[in-house]
Amino acid sequence: MKKGFKKTSSKRWEFKHDKFQKGCRHKLVEITRKKCEPSVFPAFLKASEDNVAAAAAAVEENNRLQLMEENNNLRREKVELQTQIAQFKALEVKLLDCIAHYMGEHHHDKFGRLC
Repeated sequence: MKKGFKKTSSKRWEFKHDKFQKGCRHKLVEITRKKCEPSVFPAFLKASEDNVAAAAAAVEENNRLQLMEENNNLRREKVELQTQIAQFKALEVKLLDCIAHYMGEHHHDKFGRLC
């Protein structure tokens, strides 16, 4: 008798095995995976160390490029924020000048206490 799983029907994706039976868990250890000859697989499907190393290098390069792009974006954002800070400081000076002018010179001592 031939060992292994056999298809039960040509129309259904269902298989059976002599040692695969309901309630017979002890028989499961006797079921082994069928061994394939290495020559069965085409050479282009075999994972060689060179392919794995090349894939790892490609992933690393992609990560490096993404980090460089993120770094450039953060540098641009930093410059924009520094520009906004400078603009707000200039507005603050103008606002304080306007307040000082509005309050007049005789209220300057009160204004000095506010700042």
